[in-house]
Amino acid sequence: MAVLKKFVPYIENAGLNEKFNLNKVGSLSFHWANWKNSVSVVKDIVKENDKARLSELEESLYYLKDTPVWLRSKLGSIQTDLYHLYENYLDPRLRYGWFDREEEIFVSLGTDAGPYTSLKLMRWFDREIYAKFIFIKLIKGVAPVREFRLGIEIEMLAFPNGEDYNWVKARVKQITEKGILLYFPNTAKFHQWKLSNELVFQLEFGKVAQADAKDKGAFRIDVWNDLYKKFRIPMANFHQGYLSDNLEKSNNGECYFFIPYNMINFDDRLTSLQGTKELLEETMYSIDQSLKKVA
Repeated sequence: MAVLKKFVPYIENAGLNEKFNLNKVGSLSFHWANWKNSVSVVKDIVKENDKARLSELEESLYYLKDTPVWLRSKLGSIQTDLYHLYENYLDPRLRYGWFDREEEIFVSLGTDAGPYTSLKLMRWFDREIYAKFIFIKLIKGVAPVREFRLGIEIEMLAFPNGEDYNWVKARVKQITEKGILLYFPNTAKFHQWKLSNELVFQLEFGKVAQADAKDKGAFRIDVWNDLYKKFRIPMANFHQGYLSDNLEKSNNGECYFFIPYNMINFDDRLTSLQGTKELLEETMYSIDQSLKKVA
């Protein structure tokens, strides 16, 4: 596959929060922060020639300092702001004292009088804001780099035990060598389905993205749709371990789950996993060749 058009300007000049669309319909994308190879290139560019890009991203978060936050425990309460709450969440030296302790800490974004909710429930957390903090830390070299992650949009419906009258919407958001990232806009029904054997996922055909005639190989969304058109996940997985923690924090609202492939039952496991491996390798190769063109 040829070097990707417009990829070099993306790496060299685009806002650090922007992603790069890999196909015409935008259903496949890549963000520089989602691979150690691209992080290395962007970090060098920003540090040597373009510190304004980093400053722009940092300044986009400063408004959070104007949002007061109160934290309360048995020992009393302290006031901080939303910016420093994210900073403390991301700092492993402070994380234990605030988030991983047995004693409960409560947070209020209103006033010192409350209302308060458990800090661990993460009601204050915004995924896009969190991502910006991560991008900044990657540029500064103080966050761990990631193995390759491909952004994708595959619209799904999820049914308990395949009951087609009782479903929720879901979406495959990322694909990696180890598993997929699933997104649910609403998780209220999960508690009703606790005793179900499995969740059956299938393409929401009315919203299946169509490949453009100019899309090639791994950048054709239809080949990805075919690999993930139907799969199953045992329901018990959502009610134990970190998946259960995510579900509790969602408070019946939106939720993300990283699902390793060993939790997924495909109708044709070998074809789906081998196909995923080959398409990821093809995508990684194209991006890697494009990165080599960056000055």
